[in-house]
Amino acid sequence: TIIQSKKNEWIQSPDCAVSSLLNYIREKGQLRDTQIEAIETYLFLKIQGENKPLWQLFSEGFFKHGTDLNKLSINQAAREYLEKHVNAQALYDFARQPNGKGQLIPNLSQAIVDHPETLDYDRIIRAIFYNVSYADYLMSLPMGAGKTFLMAAIIYLDLYFADNDPDNKAFAHNFLVLVPSGLKSSIIPSLRTIQNFDPSWVLPEPSASKL
Repeated sequence: TIIQSKKNEWIQSPDCAVSSLLNYIREKGQLRDTQIEAIETYLFLKIQGENKPLWQLFSEGFFKHGTDLNKLSINQAAREYLEKHVNAQALYDFARQPNGKGQLIPNLSQAIVDHPETLDYDRIIRAIFYNVSYADYLMSLPMGAGKTFLMAAIIYLDLYFADNDPDNKAFAHNFLVLVPSGLKSSIIPSLRTIQNFDPSWVLPEPSASKL
């Protein structure tokens, strides 16, 4: 996916500020690969993405591929418009992503090429992300992959970074867990297993014991 490829670029770059922490988590060997990949994505969006809403990151070209517009078979007016407007280029890149034998949203990519100056790009991008105005991340893991312990890991990591930098609003000092009333009997016992999570699985000492 777009986010995953950008996340992997960040992790492998010298700009990744959490390389040693991620190496520690992997070497500790207590979490599954799926859980660690989710943690990597979460920290990528929190740190490199500055905890901005996904629509804003998208609009700012944060997930752009670096497409060479000169190599695309589009008219010159569209090419010049895309070069000057990063949100238009980001949306065009997204719309023309491969989807089977065609593009993801062919009608949208064609509309951008035909009439680039007429579209409200930020409005369209917001709609793609359900018009959510805040940082809203959904971690989708298969059944049995360890979502509850992933929640615990994220809580401890957030508290760790918040403790190190109390004024950084990207990281939380408190957490609120909401459970649908109809599922209380099935979800709450599962959530209680968070207390079995060992923070040293994701944080070195003495930070783990301190938290």
